[in-house]
Amino acid sequence: MPILPDRSGDHIFQVNLRESEVKLLYNAVVFYQENRPISGDRPPSHQESTNELQHMKRILFAMMMESNYHAADGV
Repeated sequence: MPILPDRSGDHIFQVNLRESEVKLLYNAVVFYQENRPISGDRPPSHQESTNELQHMKRILFAMMMESNYHAADGV
């Protein structure tokens, strides 16, 4: 298991998003992940972790699934 970086100093944001905005962000993350240049073609300051992209994708997907669940529950 890899050692995760210390993120204790990271800022935390709370954002209100509509379902359509969450879907847009999810699709943008998926598109970027599939089309991003290989690591050596980008400067070191632009080297995001694949694990961070996967984490963001999972969070956004969970938000969409929760919305679907509540929509189906209310019908």
